[in-house]
Amino acid sequence: MPHSVQHLRHILVFGIFMFSLPYGLVYWGEQHIPSNLASILFSAMPFWVILFAHLMVAEERFRWEQAVGSVIGFTGVLIIFSEGKFDLSSLFTIGMLAVLGSSACSGFASVWGKRFTDEINHFQTTAYGMLTGALLLLLFSRFEPDRFFNPDWLTIGSIVYLGLFGSAVTFSVYFWLMKHVRVVKLSFITYLSPIVAIIAGWFFLDEILSIRVFIGTAIVFAGIFIADIKKYTRRFWRMSA
Repeated sequence: MPHSVQHLRHILVFGIFMFSLPYGLVYWGEQHIPSNLASILFSAMPFWVILFAHLMVAEERFRWEQAVGSVIGFTGVLIIFSEGKFDLSSLFTIGMLAVLGSSACSGFASVWGKRFTDEINHFQTTAYGMLTGALLLLLFSRFEPDRFFNPDWLTIGSIVYLGLFGSAVTFSVYFWLMKHVRVVKLSFITYLSPIVAIIAGWFFLDEILSIRVFIGTAIVFAGIFIADIKKYTRRFWRMSA
Protein backbone atom coordinates (compact mmCIF):
# COMPACT_ATOMS: atom_id res chain seq x y z
CA MET A 1 0.00 0.00 0.00
CA PRO A 2 1.16 3.62 -0.50
CA HIS A 3 2.81 4.65 2.74
CA SER A 4 3.06 8.46 2.52
CA VAL A 5 1.12 11.49 1.39
CA GLN A 6 3.71 12.06 -1.33
CA HIS A 7 3.13 8.57 -2.73
CA LEU A 8 -0.63 9.09 -2.67
CA ARG A 9 -0.26 12.39 -4.53
CA HIS A 10 2.02 10.73 -7.10
CA ILE A 11 -0.49 7.94 -7.71
CA LEU A 12 -3.43 10.36 -7.89
CA VAL A 13 -1.64 12.47 -10.53
CA PHE A 14 -0.86 9.30 -12.48
CA GLY A 15 -4.46 8.11 -12.25
CA ILE A 16 -5.75 11.39 -13.63
CA PHE A 17 -3.16 12.25 -16.29
CA MET A 18 -1.95 8.80 -17.44
CA PHE A 19 -5.17 6.79 -17.28
CA SER A 20 -8.36 8.78 -16.76
CA LEU A 21 -8.05 11.89 -18.95
CA PRO A 22 -6.01 10.34 -21.83
CA TYR A 23 -8.23 7.27 -22.22
CA GLY A 24 -11.43 9.28 -21.84
CA LEU A 25 -10.33 11.94 -24.34
CA VAL A 26 -8.93 9.60 -27.00
CA TYR A 27 -11.89 7.20 -26.91
CA TRP A 28 -14.36 10.10 -27.05
CA GLY A 29 -12.41 11.81 -29.84
CA GLU A 30 -12.30 8.65 -31.96
CA GLN A 31 -16.08 8.73 -32.19
CA HIS A 32 -15.72 11.83 -34.38
CA ILE A 33 -12.40 11.43 -36.26
CA PRO A 34 -10.79 8.56 -38.23
CA SER A 35 -8.53 6.25 -36.24
CA ASN A 36 -5.53 7.00 -38.49
CA LEU A 37 -5.85 10.73 -37.74
CA ALA A 38 -6.10 9.88 -34.03
CA SER A 39 -2.83 7.94 -34.35
CA ILE A 40 -1.13 10.94 -35.96
CA LEU A 41 -2.37 13.38 -33.32
CA PHE A 42 -1.44 11.13 -30.39
CA SER A 43 2.01 10.68 -31.91
CA ALA A 44 2.64 14.32 -30.98
CA MET A 45 3.34 13.09 -27.42
CA PRO A 46 7.17 13.33 -27.74
CA PHE A 47 6.81 17.07 -28.36
CA TRP A 48 4.99 17.42 -25.04
CA VAL A 49 7.53 15.19 -23.29
CA ILE A 50 10.43 17.32 -24.56
CA LEU A 51 8.70 20.45 -23.23
CA PHE A 52 7.75 19.05 -19.82
CA ALA A 53 11.09 17.24 -19.37
CA HIS A 54 12.95 20.50 -19.97
CA LEU A 55 10.83 22.21 -17.31
CA MET A 56 10.63 19.41 -14.72
CA VAL A 57 13.66 17.08 -15.00
CA ALA A 58 17.10 18.59 -14.51
CA GLU A 59 18.87 15.67 -16.22
CA GLU A 60 16.75 15.95 -19.38
CA ARG A 61 17.11 19.52 -20.57
CA PHE A 62 16.30 20.42 -24.17
CA ARG A 63 18.57 18.73 -26.73
CA TRP A 64 18.48 19.67 -30.39
CA GLU A 65 19.00 16.12 -31.64
CA GLN A 66 15.92 14.95 -29.72
CA ALA A 67 13.80 17.76 -31.13
CA VAL A 68 15.00 17.04 -34.69
CA GLY A 69 14.45 13.30 -34.18
CA SER A 70 10.90 13.86 -32.91
CA VAL A 71 10.03 16.04 -35.92
CA ILE A 72 11.42 13.43 -38.33
CA GLY A 73 9.60 10.60 -36.55
CA PHE A 74 6.32 12.53 -36.61
CA THR A 75 6.83 13.20 -40.32
CA GLY A 76 7.12 9.45 -40.87
CA VAL A 77 3.78 8.89 -39.10
CA LEU A 78 2.18 11.60 -41.27
CA ILE A 79 3.43 9.86 -44.42
CA ILE A 80 2.08 6.49 -43.29
CA PHE A 81 -1.41 7.96 -42.86
CA SER A 82 -1.23 10.56 -45.63
CA GLU A 83 -4.18 9.13 -47.59
CA GLY A 84 -6.78 9.80 -44.92
CA LYS A 85 -9.76 11.92 -45.98
CA PHE A 86 -10.76 14.46 -43.36
CA ASP A 87 -13.29 17.26 -42.96
CA LEU A 88 -13.48 20.24 -40.64
CA SER A 89 -16.91 19.94 -39.02
CA SER A 90 -17.24 21.29 -35.49
CA LEU A 91 -17.34 17.86 -33.81
CA PHE A 92 -14.45 16.81 -36.02
CA THR A 93 -12.35 19.72 -34.75
CA ILE A 94 -13.30 19.05 -31.13
CA GLY A 95 -12.40 15.38 -31.63
CA MET A 96 -8.94 16.38 -32.90
CA LEU A 97 -8.44 18.70 -29.92
CA ALA A 98 -9.51 15.89 -27.57
CA VAL A 99 -6.85 13.51 -28.93
CA LEU A 100 -4.22 16.28 -28.80
CA GLY A 101 -5.22 16.89 -25.18
CA SER A 102 -4.83 13.17 -24.55
CA SER A 103 -1.25 13.20 -25.88
CA ALA A 104 -0.44 16.27 -23.74
CA CYS A 105 -1.76 14.57 -20.60
CA SER A 106 0.24 11.42 -21.33
CA GLY A 107 3.36 13.48 -21.97
CA PHE A 108 3.00 15.30 -18.65
CA ALA A 109 2.33 12.05 -16.76
CA SER A 110 5.39 10.38 -18.28
CA VAL A 111 7.66 13.21 -17.15
CA TRP A 112 5.98 13.33 -13.75
CA GLY A 113 6.61 9.60 -13.32
CA LYS A 114 10.28 9.97 -14.25
CA ARG A 115 10.76 12.15 -11.16
CA PHE A 116 9.49 9.39 -8.84
CA THR A 117 10.74 6.16 -10.42
CA ASP A 118 13.21 5.50 -7.60
CA GLU A 119 10.65 5.99 -4.84
CA ILE A 120 7.62 3.90 -5.86
CA ASN A 121 7.51 0.36 -7.22
CA HIS A 122 6.36 0.17 -10.85
CA PHE A 123 3.71 -2.46 -10.02
CA GLN A 124 2.34 -0.22 -7.29
CA THR A 125 2.24 2.75 -9.65
CA THR A 126 0.41 0.72 -12.28
CA ALA A 127 -2.10 -0.90 -9.92
CA TYR A 128 -3.18 2.16 -7.96
CA GLY A 129 -2.89 4.51 -10.93
CA MET A 130 -5.19 2.28 -13.01
CA LEU A 131 -7.60 1.92 -10.08
CA THR A 132 -7.82 5.70 -9.70
CA GLY A 133 -8.23 6.19 -13.43
CA ALA A 134 -10.90 3.49 -13.68
CA LEU A 135 -12.99 4.99 -10.87
CA LEU A 136 -12.84 8.43 -12.47
CA LEU A 137 -13.77 7.05 -15.90
CA LEU A 138 -16.68 5.18 -14.35
CA LEU A 139 -17.87 8.49 -12.90
CA PHE A 140 -17.44 10.30 -16.23
CA SER A 141 -19.36 7.56 -18.06
CA ARG A 142 -22.54 8.69 -16.30
CA PHE A 143 -22.50 11.75 -18.58
CA GLU A 144 -22.58 9.66 -21.77
CA PRO A 145 -26.30 9.21 -22.55
CA ASP A 146 -27.75 6.16 -24.31
CA ARG A 147 -24.56 4.11 -24.26
CA PHE A 148 -24.80 0.73 -22.60
CA PHE A 149 -22.40 -2.13 -22.03
CA ASN A 150 -23.24 -5.12 -24.25
CA PRO A 151 -22.04 -8.21 -22.33
CA ASP A 152 -21.34 -10.58 -25.23
CA TRP A 153 -18.17 -12.67 -25.44
CA LEU A 154 -16.50 -10.37 -27.98
CA THR A 155 -16.98 -7.31 -25.77
CA ILE A 156 -15.89 -9.08 -22.60
CA GLY A 157 -12.88 -10.63 -24.34
CA SER A 158 -11.83 -7.24 -25.73
CA ILE A 159 -12.02 -5.60 -22.31
CA VAL A 160 -10.09 -8.44 -20.65
CA TYR A 161 -7.38 -8.31 -23.32
CA LEU A 162 -7.06 -4.51 -23.16
CA GLY A 163 -7.11 -4.50 -19.37
CA LEU A 164 -4.50 -7.23 -19.01
CA PHE A 165 -2.11 -6.88 -21.96
CA GLY A 166 -2.94 -3.37 -23.19
CA SER A 167 -2.80 -1.78 -19.74
CA ALA A 168 -1.54 -3.82 -16.77
CA VAL A 169 1.41 -5.54 -18.48
CA THR A 170 2.20 -2.63 -20.81
CA PHE A 171 2.30 0.06 -18.14
CA SER A 172 4.21 -2.12 -15.66
CA VAL A 173 6.93 -2.52 -18.28
CA TYR A 174 6.68 1.16 -19.23
CA PHE A 175 7.17 2.36 -15.65
CA TRP A 176 10.04 -0.11 -15.16
CA LEU A 177 11.72 1.26 -18.30
CA MET A 178 11.46 4.77 -16.86
CA LYS A 179 14.15 3.82 -14.36
CA HIS A 180 16.60 2.88 -17.10
CA VAL A 181 15.76 5.00 -20.17
CA ARG A 182 15.50 8.75 -20.72
CA VAL A 183 11.84 9.73 -20.74
CA VAL A 184 12.13 11.61 -24.06
CA LYS A 185 13.59 8.55 -25.79
CA LEU A 186 10.95 6.34 -24.15
CA SER A 187 8.18 8.57 -25.51
CA PHE A 188 9.23 7.65 -29.05
CA ILE A 189 7.30 4.38 -28.68
CA THR A 190 4.26 6.41 -29.76
CA TYR A 191 5.82 6.46 -33.25
CA LEU A 192 6.12 2.66 -33.27
CA SER A 193 2.57 1.85 -32.14
CA PRO A 194 0.92 2.82 -35.47
CA ILE A 195 3.49 0.72 -37.33
CA VAL A 196 2.69 -2.32 -35.19
CA ALA A 197 -1.03 -1.73 -35.78
CA ILE A 198 -0.51 -1.59 -39.54
CA ILE A 199 1.50 -4.84 -39.55
CA ALA A 200 -1.16 -6.53 -37.39
CA GLY A 201 -3.86 -5.34 -39.80
CA TRP A 202 -1.91 -6.79 -42.72
CA PHE A 203 -1.31 -10.12 -40.94
CA PHE A 204 -4.75 -10.69 -39.41
CA LEU A 205 -7.11 -8.67 -41.63
CA ASP A 206 -5.39 -8.90 -45.05
CA GLU A 207 -5.04 -5.11 -45.23
CA ILE A 208 -2.81 -3.86 -48.05
CA LEU A 209 0.61 -2.35 -47.28
CA SER A 210 1.36 0.51 -49.67
CA ILE A 211 4.75 2.00 -50.51
CA ARG A 212 4.06 4.99 -48.25
CA VAL A 213 3.94 2.60 -45.26
CA PHE A 214 7.49 1.40 -45.94
CA ILE A 215 8.77 4.94 -46.59
CA GLY A 216 7.09 6.31 -43.46
CA THR A 217 8.38 3.43 -41.33
CA ALA A 218 11.95 4.03 -42.51
CA ILE A 219 11.61 7.73 -41.64
CA VAL A 220 10.25 6.89 -38.18
CA PHE A 221 13.28 4.71 -37.42
CA ALA A 222 15.57 7.43 -38.80
CA GLY A 223 14.02 9.91 -36.36
CA ILE A 224 14.52 7.55 -33.43
CA PHE A 225 18.15 7.04 -34.46
CA ILE A 226 18.84 10.77 -34.79
CA ALA A 227 17.30 11.50 -31.39
CA ASP A 228 20.03 9.38 -29.78
CA ILE A 229 22.75 9.94 -32.36
CA LYS A 230 25.35 11.12 -29.81
CA LYS A 231 25.28 7.75 -28.06
CA TYR A 232 25.65 5.84 -31.32
CA THR A 233 28.49 8.13 -32.40
CA ARG A 234 30.37 7.52 -29.14
CA ARG A 235 29.93 3.76 -29.55
CA PHE A 236 31.18 3.93 -33.12
CA TRP A 237 34.37 5.80 -32.13
CA ARG A 238 34.99 3.40 -29.21
CA MET A 239 34.70 0.41 -31.53
CA SER A 240 36.95 2.09 -34.09
CA ALA A 241 39.62 2.98 -31.55
